[in-house]
Amino acid sequence: MIFNEYFAKSNLIVNNLLQMIDGFLFSDVSVIALFNIDDELEIDHSLLDCNNLIDVVSFGLLSEEEATDLSKIIGANRKYKNKTKLIDIIKKRNTDDVKHIGF
Repeated sequence: MIFNEYFAKSNLIVNNLLQMIDGFLFSDVSVIALFNIDDELEIDHSLLDCNNLIDVVSFGLLSEEEATDLSKIIGANRKYKNKTKLIDIIKKRNTDDVKHIGF
């Protein structure tokens, strides 16, 4: 919500972030920004149009095979039966328990 261009204070925050990224251009410092959003359109367009942007990587749900392979690589050795979020595999969360909120 902070980096959405429709949010009132986003211009100040986005401008400060862009100035930091441009300032680090001449040093050996890299900046990685992570956004937990449903759509890339929710990010302020000036961040995506930045000259120093190298790449945008999107992570969706991993297939059963990808999740199982990643689990083996990180040493969890779990077999997944459903599509799974990357964070659930890394934090070794049990994805079989589906919690419903509301009626």
